[in-house]
Amino acid sequence: MLISTPEATWLQLCALDDALTNADLVAAGDYVVREPEYPERGRPFSSRESLGLLVDQYRGRGKRRAAEALTHIRQGSDSRPESLLRLLLIGAGLPEPELNPIIRDRDGQRIGRADLVFREWKVIVEYDGDQHRTRTAQYEHDMWRLERYTLSDWSVLRVRAAGLFISPEATIRHVREVLKARGWHP
Repeated sequence: MLISTPEATWLQLCALDDALTNADLVAAGDYVVREPEYPERGRPFSSRESLGLLVDQYRGRGKRRAAEALTHIRQGSDSRPESLLRLLLIGAGLPEPELNPIIRDRDGQRIGRADLVFREWKVIVEYDGDQHRTRTAQYEHDMWRLERYTLSDWSVLRVRAAGLFISPEATIRHVREVLKARGWHP
């Protein structure tokens, strides 16, 4: 049975003019290059470099979209909403955050991974899907991490679907205000 490679599949998505937005192409690319915190067989599916080589060699429909999306693909995004949130923030002129780094407390003890991290200003932006609200174990873990982040002098902003898809301007404004309060100067 013939199957496509992850790189070729991503490139084929780029050729579908109206099927996906450029942000969705980046999110798909982020997924292809994602290396999970704990090793998973076959992950990452590819690398940004491999995608770049394929785009360089490609001469067909969607090349321009692929080249543009490639400039924004990053290692470390754990979900489509995280990728879209990152693109929203950097598209608004905010600095590019680290993706899912491990955050430690003042004693060097691991607190956990945070979605989008502006380390220089000690600001964390978390995207919370419904499982963060509806699953008790997830909620309890989130509250424990939030308390530990706060005790370690991090500002934590939590974004839900409405803040990303319905009122993104409010989310941009909020993140910008917190970054400025923490010393960021555009």
